[in-house]
Amino acid sequence: MGTYVGVWRVHPFLCYVRARDRAHAREGAWLVYVSEALRLPTQNKCLTLSYGEFLSRVMGPAQREDRRSGDEIAADVIGRIGLEVTG
Repeated sequence: MGTYVGVWRVHPFLCYVRARDRAHAREGAWLVYVSEALRLPTQNKCLTLSYGEFLSRVMGPAQREDRRSGDEIAADVIGRIGLEVTG
């Protein structure tokens, strides 16, 4: 990731910062995983976690994917804000 070249408003910039931070954390987690994978065989041990399991423990669980249809999501939003749709 390079320098930020998007719109100079707060929300897009914070989204960029969050993505950059997650990428940096992922890279750090990869370096730790690889260094452990190289260190443990010298002690006659082995890794018991896959990289995906290791990453989920370090980074936290992935965000839940919404599997609802567009109509269900729209009905939920309309219901939350109290609008009445006619027609």
